[in-house]
Amino acid sequence: MKNTLRQEISYLMSSKTLLVGVLLLMLLLIFGAFQAKITQTGSVMQFKETQKMYNNEQEFENDLHHPYSLSQSTNGQNQVDTFVENSARYSYESLIISNNQMSLLGFPKFFLKYSGLIFLPIISGLLGIFLATYDYKSATYKRKLNTNSWQEILVGKYLAIISVLFISLVFVTLISFVIGALSVHFIEKIDVSKYDSLFEIHHSLFDLASLELTIFLMNGITAVIWFTLSLIIKSNVISIVLFLLYDLVLPNFGKYDFKNGMMNVFSSVGKDVITQPVPMLQIPSLEAWGILTVYVLLALGIGWGIFCTKTRFTL
Repeated sequence: MKNTLRQEISYLMSSKTLLVGVLLLMLLLIFGAFQAKITQTGSVMQFKETQKMYNNEQEFENDLHHPYSLSQSTNGQNQVDTFVENSARYSYESLIISNNQMSLLGFPKFFLKYSGLIFLPIISGLLGIFLATYDYKSATYKRKLNTNSWQEILVGKYLAIISVLFISLVFVTLISFVIGALSVHFIEKIDVSKYDSLFEIHHSLFDLASLELTIFLMNGITAVIWFTLSLIIKSNVISIVLFLLYDLVLPNFGKYDFKNGMMNVFSSVGKDVITQPVPMLQIPSLEAWGILTVYVLLALGIGWGIFCTKTRFTL
């Protein structure tokens, strides 16, 4: 197993795949830092504008003591409009959340929430595709089978996926801590200390670890599924095109769609950040995890079957 894992990591390094991955993650982190700053600045402006809508401070403070509600409707152009009931409380909570997103523990959570549903799974899916197809492209499966069993090759690829995803998660977390620690110096200050008892956010390492574990599992499942599909397709170009079409273009196909399961799992973690609502068919979190488990077990079984049935002359 160590030999095949070493071979996979060696390929990822020699082909510059790991280098490209690191650059993509750094770009995402930089983009996330700018997005957190823009969100915080926008929240400050929204809070100030909302205050101006009230005749006096007392009326504004009275509304702060009541929860807000959101409602949506579709206009004539098939666009969804969102309406806020009690904008004072909404703008206040948004301000507190955006301030917390620019902190030591807040920014890592913001980054994972902001990028964890689209950007990180895309990188993970591409990793699975490359590990499945590069041996087809370079015709090295037969050569590997001369020195390693098909079980060792397959497990080595799975271990490579897990190792790279784990190291990547540790990498973005450490850099996020640094960005979060520095970002507190770039917050546009506004004094809301007299309202502090109305809404508070408590960050903890346990909450962050839970979010990271969820992200890690989701990305691992994505990588394994597209690894298996790419073993069937055998072409990295076709696999990438189909992956991006499915992930970014095609709509949600319903309750049992893989994307719908991912969206439901993702929506249950990291709620105290400001992001756009996720369009999905809501199902219980446990059921969503069950759907994803079925998908990954099918992918593992099919992948195992492909390697089991193929010989060194036909793989």
